[in-house]
Amino acid sequence: MHLQILVMGVMKQGLGCNFDRLHKLVNVHKYVPLFLSYSDVFESKGFTYQSVVDKVTLLTPEVLVEVSKPVNESGHGVSKKS
Repeated sequence: MHLQILVMGVMKQGLGCNFDRLHKLVNVHKYVPLFLSYSDVFESKGFTYQSVVDKVTLLTPEVLVEVSKPVNESGHGVSKKS
């Protein structure tokens, strides 16, 4: 579930979209469900509009700072190797 929150938050921020568009993307788009770990053909659960809003609003600026620290460190480690 934490990955789903992060993916939705990154999509909303990166696309600059509203919750209506994000809700549609996470439920209808061809590839987004793969990133949200519900790609089973026989499973059709999806997300309600309110669950999308609830998940994305968990990503406060403080949480994003904490998430960005290991991501940045990882990126620096990779760039030093090449």
